[in-house]
Amino acid sequence: MLWRKAFYNAKGFGITLKGKDDFKLGKFTASSAHYFEPYYGKEGDGDVTKPDNIDSLEEFIMKGTNDVGVDLMMADGAFSVEGQENIQEILSKRIYLCQLLVSLCIVREGGVFFCKLFDLFTPFR
Repeated sequence: MLWRKAFYNAKGFGITLKGKDDFKLGKFTASSAHYFEPYYGKEGDGDVTKPDNIDSLEEFIMKGTNDVGVDLMMADGAFSVEGQENIQEILSKRIYLCQLLVSLCIVREGGVFFCKLFDLFTPFR
C-alpha cells in the first residue's frame, strides 16, 4: 500500500498462516519485501486466533517500533471455507474478533485499523 506513495522508510509487520497460504514475498514489488517482516508467533504457525501468538505478536511489534505501536493495521484474515461458502461469515467471527484484539494491542494512539469483512448482515453472536 505504501509503495505507491514512495514511503520507502515505512516498516511492515505481518502474521499469516504458515503453509500454502503463507506470504509470497517473491511476488511483492521488488523493494517492498525488504521493508516487510513476516512473523508466525510463539506457536510458529501464524494462527492469529491463538492467545500465545497474539501475545508474542504484540511483543514483537512493540519491540520493532520502540514501544509506540504501528500507525496502520490492515486485517485481511481468512482461511479455507471450501464447501461452506454460504456460512463464511459465521465461520469467520473468531478471526474477526482476534484481529480486533490485535489492533487494540498494537495500533498507536491516533493510528488506523482497517478490517476486511465479507458482509455486515450476519448477526455476531
